[in-house]
This record gives sequence, C-alpha cells and structure tokens, in this order.
Amino acid sequence: MDLDTFVKLKIYKMVARTTRLPASVDIALLIGSSIAEVEQAFQRLYEKRLLVSLDQLWQLAVNWSGNRLTIAWRRPAPDEMVRIFSDIGLDGLFWDPKSDQWASAT
Repeated sequence: MDLDTFVKLKIYKMVARTTRLPASVDIALLIGSSIAEVEQAFQRLYEKRLLVSLDQLWQLAVNWSGNRLTIAWRRPAPDEMVRIFSDIGLDGLFWDPKSDQWASAT
C-alpha cells in the first residue's frame, strides 16, 4: 500500500477512535515514518481534496447546516451541494454528488 493511502486510512481510523483530527506527529509515530514524510502525504491528500482544512470544515458546517434547527431547513439539492463545496475550494469529481466517478479521482 502506498504511503498516502496508508496515512489516509490511519487518519480515518484515528478520527473514528478518538473523535479528533490527528497531528502529523501522531500519524508519524503510529506508522513509523518521519514527520516530514507524513506532512508531505498530508499535502498530497489535501491537493487531491481528500483532506479538508479546519477553515473549510467550519465553512462547510456553516453553509450546510447553519439553519438546521429551523423549520425551513432542508438538505441542499445536488446543484446547491456543488456550489457549497466549490465556494470553499472543494471541487472535482469526489465533491460532485451527481458523479459516480469519484473513485478515479482518488
């Protein structure tokens, strides 16, 4: 398994186990790689839009469910989802809910 996939899976497992985003040092210690190698993997994953920044995550939460507790709230339609994702810099097939091609983008 390539380093990026290994790092990605460890991130997902750590988030599921601890409910927090791991730092690069956490992943490096877990997999026995250098912090620099893990940070390079983080960057590559981010460039593929497989990781999102905290700012993007916050904006996604605000735009997706800012009025979630109102009667008027509804799930965004697919075109609205694409706009929400695109507005915060998340584009590509992975972020298009109408695409079944996201696997090739990873």
